[in-house]
Amino acid sequence: MSEFKSNQDFFDFSVNMVVVPIKDIVNRMIEHHVKLPLFIYRFLLKETIRDEVFETERYETYTDELQYRLRNYDLHSIFLLEKLIHQYDLDFDLSKFKELLFNFLYLNIETTGIDRSFFDQIIELKNKHDANVENLSYDSFYQIFEGVLYQTTGYIDGLREGEWTDETLSSHTLGDLKALGQKYDIKVPRRINKSRLIDILAAKLKLNEEEIENLSKKSILDIEIYAKDKGFRISTDLKKRDMLEFIKFSLGMYHKNIPNDEFDYDIPISKLEETLEEDIEEELEEDIEIEESTDMMDEVEEEKELQDINEEKIIEEEISEDTQEKTKEVEEVREVRKSKPIIKESDDFDEDLSQNELSDSELLTEEEKELLDEKIAYIIRRYHKKKKRRRVLKFVLLSLFVLIVAFAAYSYIHFHYITDGELPFNIPLFWK
Repeated sequence: MSEFKSNQDFFDFSVNMVVVPIKDIVNRMIEHHVKLPLFIYRFLLKETIRDEVFETERYETYTDELQYRLRNYDLHSIFLLEKLIHQYDLDFDLSKFKELLFNFLYLNIETTGIDRSFFDQIIELKNKHDANVENLSYDSFYQIFEGVLYQTTGYIDGLREGEWTDETLSSHTLGDLKALGQKYDIKVPRRINKSRLIDILAAKLKLNEEEIENLSKKSILDIEIYAKDKGFRISTDLKKRDMLEFIKFSLGMYHKNIPNDEFDYDIPISKLEETLEEDIEEELEEDIEIEESTDMMDEVEEEKELQDINEEKIIEEEISEDTQEKTKEVEEVREVRKSKPIIKESDDFDEDLSQNELSDSELLTEEEKELLDEKIAYIIRRYHKKKKRRRVLKFVLLSLFVLIVAFAAYSYIHFHYITDGELPFNIPLFWK
């Protein structure tokens, strides 16, 4: 190790060590008790396939939707990176991965606690092998390498909890999030029942037994309103953000201390997509509706799974009868099901649905249909109750007004014509 006077000296030399088989590298890592968190593996995988993903000819074949999603490439989860490899049959450059791995481990010797003799052993192995390039498929490679990987508290598929922003979620379809859950043995439903909703709220908000019992007496809509008032938006109809919350809940991630990422990532990396940035910007300027189209695509995915459209129309027609109260009632309906614009689906979107999304019948179980029907029925009942109360109140006020006018008229006639200056029912004259 003394022969390397600087990090750059090692970086220049590490390319010579890629002839060592990955199995031997893994064995040396195990021997030296070196294991990597999944967020480091995500970084190495992302940089390994970067040039393949953004290779010019291949990039030009991508749809506008995919090019838009790739703007968030640096925040792609491991699942999305593997999806790109399999869906577009990318060549996995194992030699490049090895070089990145060596450089990263060398740069983080102290952070990983790696023994410096590790590299001496790798160099010895290098001298025993011919300069042959080892070629393995990604799946074959991963079967060997996954033994030195581990999950880290506060991370989902290599991304820190706080990195799962709306922008990150925009790169994932509903089917991607379902598949991501399956990767970690979590069955992510399209809808959840009242009991599970309360379980999530109890874990997220640290509710006590009394608060949980009080919530169990509320309707689903009132529970969602309660969560919103507490600053936590969630619904029984799981959208992308809700699906992520379900995964976090299932992994027991709430209120856990997340370790700091103290690794150094300053290793040589070529970024082919930088040469495409100007072209990307030009295309986005020419078609400013790409982003809107992608968001609308996601909304269509959600809308296709909502059933009983006729019932929704009934609600809207009932609400439109009373224009003064319409706004308030529409807001209640929109909390459950928002109107979506209808757009023409692209071929890429059809392909994405066919490969990654389950059919509507599979996504919507009988229990979930019942939950949706229950929510719609509840809104209808609530609206009609309010409408009935308003009608009763109007009738009472009108009747009271008629009685007051009639009594005033009778008193006038009684005072002036029936008696001489006396009010009916021996009512005293208060003006005397």
